[in-house]
Amino acid sequence: MYPAPPPAPATTSATLDLRYQATAREIKSALATAQRIHDSDRTHALTAFISNTRRRQFLSFDPRGRGRVVEVLGDLRHADRIAVVVPGADNSLANYDSPKFAGGGSRALYRQARATAPGTQLAVIAWLGYDSPGSLSTAVLSSERAEQAAPTLRRLLTT
Repeated sequence: MYPAPPPAPATTSATLDLRYQATAREIKSALATAQRIHDSDRTHALTAFISNTRRRQFLSFDPRGRGRVVEVLGDLRHADRIAVVVPGADNSLANYDSPKFAGGGSRALYRQARATAPGTQLAVIAWLGYDSPGSLSTAVLSSERAEQAAPTLRRLLTT
């Protein structure tokens, strides 16, 4: 139904804007698919990703399954401090922007940090870069999902 995203090239500060643009194109393509197959939850979420009044910055996106997305709040290129929010159970593209989930929670953290330390060059990364387990599934009883996600998160943190 939703195709796999193309492999993401290595990202440097010089290629960051190109990466954001490429990911925005992937989101638009997934939105077209969601509209074509009448996937209303996904259409709603992806429309919010690309039609927000501010330009959103996504490092990666994968529409398959419950979805994966990595969003940057702030200026990653010039940040003195970077926070990474890694969500727990029940996160998906459909609820990503809700206040208690990855995107909404990251925006709240970003706003609070800027209010607490104005002038600090801060970026917050909302990292839904793995298949978050459902809280009513047996997957929450083990560390398997976290262990599977760790190499991908480690690559992000060391680039």
